[in-house]
Amino acid sequence: MKRLKEAPQSQFEQVKRELRVVQEQLMQARPYTLVALLVEHNGKYYSDFAFSHVSWPDKWSAMFGYELAKDRAKSKIAGLIVENSNGKK
Repeated sequence: MKRLKEAPQSQFEQVKRELRVVQEQLMQARPYTLVALLVEHNGKYYSDFAFSHVSWPDKWSAMFGYELAKDRAKSKIAGLIVENSNGKK
């Protein structure tokens, strides 16, 4: 993801930690997981979704798939926030 590499990692990680999850939706059909998030950051709301695929050689785990997809969605949102705060549109 090019946009994540442009921002200093510390700024990206800080924004990612500050995200407050307002609503999340989870859909799973082995081995796929979809997580859709609505988050709040500094009074603004953002939404995005992400997928994960957990299968061989990893053992199927519903919780691991959920955590992986949720982390990916939060990373996408944090990347967009950092990109917009740096004046890039």
